[in-house]
Amino acid sequence: DRDIVIISTLRQDKIQVLSEYNQVIAFPGSTLWHLEKVLKPLGREPHSVIGSSCIGASVIGGICNNSGGALVRRGPAYT
Repeated sequence: DRDIVIISTLRQDKIQVLSEYNQVIAFPGSTLWHLEKVLKPLGREPHSVIGSSCIGASVIGGICNNSGGALVRRGPAYT
């Protein structure tokens, strides 16, 4: 039975693009959706695009869950 502290990071949602546009600093509350939005005008994509991007998944959560990895763009499948 101890006191607890809950810290919401939702307002710490900044994404800073570093020089040469090859890295970003993603603050704790930044989302994958926001990252995609920031990178699109630069002609870049995030390291991963997952289905939960549209529901507020955080960049840091993706790193913690090891959900990264470049997706291969596949051409049409023939059978």
